[in-house]
Amino acid sequence: MPTVPVQSSRSRLSWADVAKGIGILLVVYGHAQRGLVSAHLLAEGAIVLGVDHFIYSFHMPLFFTVAGFFLAPTSGKHDVVGWGVKLRRVWYPYLIWAPTQILLQIFAGAHVNHRVGFDAITRMLYAPPMQFWFLYALLLQQLMFWLAWRLGTGRAAFFLIAVACAWVERSVELGPFVPLHQALSHLPFLAAGVWLGEPRRLASIGQLPMRLVFFVAIVGFSLVGASAAAPDQVWAMHWQPLLTASGVSAALALSLLVHRSRVLAYLGQRSLEIFVAHTIASAATRIVLRSVLHVESAALHLVSGFVVGVAAPLVLVAVCQRLRFPYLFAWPSRATTAASP
Repeated sequence: MPTVPVQSSRSRLSWADVAKGIGILLVVYGHAQRGLVSAHLLAEGAIVLGVDHFIYSFHMPLFFTVAGFFLAPTSGKHDVVGWGVKLRRVWYPYLIWAPTQILLQIFAGAHVNHRVGFDAITRMLYAPPMQFWFLYALLLQQLMFWLAWRLGTGRAAFFLIAVACAWVERSVELGPFVPLHQALSHLPFLAAGVWLGEPRRLASIGQLPMRLVFFVAIVGFSLVGASAAAPDQVWAMHWQPLLTASGVSAALALSLLVHRSRVLAYLGQRSLEIFVAHTIASAATRIVLRSVLHVESAALHLVSGFVVGVAAPLVLVAVCQRLRFPYLFAWPSRATTAASP
């Protein structure tokens, strides 16, 4: 029976890059679609709502899970080597791109869907704007894991702690600090990634029979699709954590099936850059098409917003590399791996 080949530490993680590539495509499409709905260019019909529910059921938990692959030291030692790099990988682009997006929203005025004021720049210290909630929550999760790891907590124990934290978040009033709620509610997915990221366990996943991997992908996506077709049903809401886990498992299985895709792997490797800049690119595309070219076609807006949302950040990366100016996305570091969306 054919298996997914696994030969080296780098190749074992190549499918994780593919998983991030799949995830970032879902992020860009989901935000482009929601932007058109907010701009009243796309009707919020059954298909649009179903696609939205399908994507948002698991795409961000997928990123938290993959981030966990890279979080714990592979040596098993409870050290803090490289933790500054890991944290800087998250907070640096947040401090660059969150205020940039806010200023552009202010400059665009009535052309944007969500108008903000200059006070949003100061509030971003405790209230991350729009999609940047992910980076803020991931930063808090990294700090939580760092503390647990320093105290000698193992991978399995951290997962149990994370599940308990998620239960507390759902059951106890923890105050108005929204990023804490977001970090705790998604912590089990990061912890699952930490547990799966153990080198030998990760290698065994890469050696799973492809028939089994295909089965997981089909069943997982089918369950999420069924819930997306009836998002208001009591069973869909009651079983949402299980459905989210099914979607994450299916996406990881799909990444194993298409692990040789260089395009998806490259998109995954550049997922952070796409994540922080895609909203600006997609919104600018919508504004130009509607306000300058007077285009009202929802299909053209959706395709253009999606394509430009993916391509424009990659072009910006290429320009920065050409100019040897990496500072738009990361502070230069010798570290080559870190948690990212």
